[in-house]
Amino acid sequence: MNKETVKNSVAEFLSAGYFKQVDLTEEEKAHLVHFMVECVKHVIGKMVHPSTETPEKGKHIIVVMESGNITSWFVTADIRACFIHFNVKYWLYSNDIIPGKEDAV
Repeated sequence: MNKETVKNSVAEFLSAGYFKQVDLTEEEKAHLVHFMVECVKHVIGKMVHPSTETPEKGKHIIVVMESGNITSWFVTADIRACFIHFNVKYWLYSNDIIPGKEDAV
């Protein structure tokens, strides 16, 4: 997800509901969109972990490698060695982003 996608998604979300309920100037709308984009980036930043952090053993994670390849793994005791071997850039718990999981957002 890139910045433009986040910005467009936030603007679309607000236009579909919120902007119809309140009377805002275009400048106020732009400020609100910017604020929400920053909020989304902050939330995503909390879900994504650098490869220097070790995930909880037994959990399912999505892994992004330096090459740009994306895969998913179950965390084993040797996850640190796997991160090094496959040049992992960052990872996130799959249940943080996949709808339908009882503990997902």
